[in-house]
Amino acid sequence: MGEKIRLIKTLKDQVLYSLPSAALLSDKFIDGVDWPAAKATLVFSFPEKEAGSGKPVKDMVSRKKYVCCLTYMADRRLIPQGKAGGNSFGLTLEPFKDPAEHRKWALATEHKSFSRPYRNYLTPAFEAESKEYYKNGLPKAKGISVRKNGKIVSMLTLYKVTRDSGHKPLHWVTWIWADPGLPKTERRVIHALLRGWLRGNSRKYIGASVHAANLKSQNWFLKSGFRPSRISFTRRASKR
Repeated sequence: MGEKIRLIKTLKDQVLYSLPSAALLSDKFIDGVDWPAAKATLVFSFPEKEAGSGKPVKDMVSRKKYVCCLTYMADRRLIPQGKAGGNSFGLTLEPFKDPAEHRKWALATEHKSFSRPYRNYLTPAFEAESKEYYKNGLPKAKGISVRKNGKIVSMLTLYKVTRDSGHKPLHWVTWIWADPGLPKTERRVIHALLRGWLRGNSRKYIGASVHAANLKSQNWFLKSGFRPSRISFTRRASKR
């Protein structure tokens, strides 16, 4: 490799390196990294000099070999504050009526807005992790909905991370959705409502994992004060 990477640490299921520049990343570059077959995930710390650009990180690997995801982090104090003005549109922040309603909307909107359109990026390992989350993680998470005249038009789920993340205390945004059919003015109001809720209901730091191909989601987190902190790769199952 022309530019050196440095091994930071090896964990049970992943290996973490420093990365001089995200511009280096490609199939060929990853092929040359010492990435033991027993480690499911290859992780790079995102270059600090590039993290503050405010631009999404485009997918840089082929669909044949790898899947690329980004970890976004934010200090809740840096999440933009703004007047939501939701009442004039009939938009209000409301808790879910019960866990069943939360689960129903999380599953339905995740399938429609993520699992189905991004199915080519979902590996068996990711699907197994998602199944485990909906079974054991979601019941412990807290969620909020935005309703328009009583009907749910947006939602956000926040999960408390207990494992050592390097950013304690920490919450994780596991899902965020807003009805794409709403006018832009109303969507801006919804985003302001959700950001305000995040500031008031999260721990000091907030994280999120986003597939690199999901530029729309990356842009939302960037506009909400988040910045990339890590970039990770998983291998696709080889087809025989």
